[in-house]
Amino acid sequence: MESIFLTNETIRNVESDIKKVVALGNFDGLHLGHSKVIETGLALAKEKGLPLGVMSFSPHPRTVLNKQQNAFHYLMPLHEKEEKLAALGVDYFYIVEFTLDFARLLPEQFEVDYLLGVGANHVVAGFDYKYGFKGLVR
Repeated sequence: MESIFLTNETIRNVESDIKKVVALGNFDGLHLGHSKVIETGLALAKEKGLPLGVMSFSPHPRTVLNKQQNAFHYLMPLHEKEEKLAALGVDYFYIVEFTLDFARLLPEQFEVDYLLGVGANHVVAGFDYKYGFKGLVR
């Protein structure tokens, strides 16, 4: 598995020619709900003959939006998350730097810059996942 850290600047340098399924989520830990999203993505990736990418955010959006850096307890440190994702069969792990500027991206801009930017052909997420400025898209 390849781990790739993304910022507003580095997203433009990512190889997007390789089409893939991308599972979206905060994935602060990999509990049953998170695992189900990733397993769904993996099944779709196998069906389509595509690699699987998982996109998460660091720091957790709550710490940036609520300005409570020390108040959020991560369920799993990054290195453990990488090991578990690799064991699940994930090919790419995208860790997006979550900043106030990133939080202001309109949903369409997130889709173009980040989802299409990493080559997403199909996207899966949990039923309650939202993205874009103020979580405008479900």
